[in-house]
Amino acid sequence: MIILAVAWATLAQAAAPALPDSVTAEAMFVQAPALRPRVLPEISRGTRLDMLDYFKAGIDKASENNFGGQSKVTAIDSLSMDFELTGDIACQLFVLNAGGRPVTCIVTTYPTPIPDSRLRAYDSNWREVSIFAEPTLADWLIDKKSRKEAELALPFVLASYRYDPATQTLTVANEMDAYWIEAERPAVLEQMHKKLAYRWDGKRFKLIKQ
Repeated sequence: MIILAVAWATLAQAAAPALPDSVTAEAMFVQAPALRPRVLPEISRGTRLDMLDYFKAGIDKASENNFGGQSKVTAIDSLSMDFELTGDIACQLFVLNAGGRPVTCIVTTYPTPIPDSRLRAYDSNWREVSIFAEPTLADWLIDKKSRKEAELALPFVLASYRYDPATQTLTVANEMDAYWIEAERPAVLEQMHKKLAYRWDGKRFKLIKQ
């Protein structure tokens, strides 16, 4: 049943009108407004162009952003790119096809010091849109009977995100193993998934049931 659902979502996405060739991760990175609305307020357009030039020239050099931090591009593909907002805050910008209309997403991963990610998504007018619901505690639990124990033991769940354009899948990795020292590690962590996967269906990311 899961295989059929994934296959159907893939076929539906393949049948959607293609995005224009001009809609790439690099183009959206340059076009993202800094002020109105505040999409990438940390990096001016000129600085972004410098970052791209350095990366394409093979120069490992960061550019000073609006807040005095050091930003640089670390990887570029047609529909996805990675950049450092600062030396320790990593971002992935990627473009989704929503029925022939682009949705630009930015995953920002903060060191807390354990990695913890947030995802923001924007339509073609740079209005924020809702395409993904963060996992609930119930989503993370393998054994649903452990919910009360988990609610008592876990103040929150830290997780890092990574999108794969080839499979149109967002992987959410559980980072809670690193939160405790071994002697204080709660047993309920054994009842939690290490990763969750979400498939883009042309409208939103949907959890792939395990």
